[in-house]
Amino acid sequence: MVMQHQLHLGVGQVHTLSPRLLPSGTSSTLTWYSSNTNVATVSGGKITAVAVGDATITCITANGLREDCDVTVTPTMVSNLSLNQDQLQMSVGDTYQFSTAIAPENATYKQVTWTSMNPDVVSIDNNGLMSCLSNGWSVILATTADGSNLTAGCFVQVGTSEGGDVNGDGKINISDVTHLINMLLKGGYTNSGNSGSNEGVLDGLIS
Repeated sequence: MVMQHQLHLGVGQVHTLSPRLLPSGTSSTLTWYSSNTNVATVSGGKITAVAVGDATITCITANGLREDCDVTVTPTMVSNLSLNQDQLQMSVGDTYQFSTAIAPENATYKQVTWTSMNPDVVSIDNNGLMSCLSNGWSVILATTADGSNLTAGCFVQVGTSEGGDVNGDGKINISDVTHLINMLLKGGYTNSGNSGSNEGVLDGLIS
């Protein structure tokens, strides 16, 4: 019997093993087992990746011939991240609950980390609940936690402020968010409890 011996799948993926019996034309009843059904299940040679980890899929013929396939299941990474809002006009004392849209739907880890660019103006908790503390502006950033390092942002204006026109086009809108995020990524800026800083970038952007 000849069968594939190694297989890599993402969580939720399906693959069917098709053993070839020798000599050609031989037929036999096949029995299938998984060493770890929490990671991968098998039915009639059809393997379903259930969770991250390793499992061995075993096929046994009626006369006792055996072949194994080592299956490694890896996370399905986030490929797209967006927020339910990309700009907000708020007042001091207001709160707002952000939500995310993540693709693909079967991404293994959908958690995001939340950051406020200007926490003196707006704060945000680990669940995406924003609180407006003072007049000014900030950008709320959501970043994927699965290693894909995707970021989505929302520009937040609280009351009135002159500091929000980041790209110098005379308007305060979503293009400022894009410009700001690009500048921060190039400058290595992190904030709100993350290591590292770029105070020079902040000083030039937040008034």
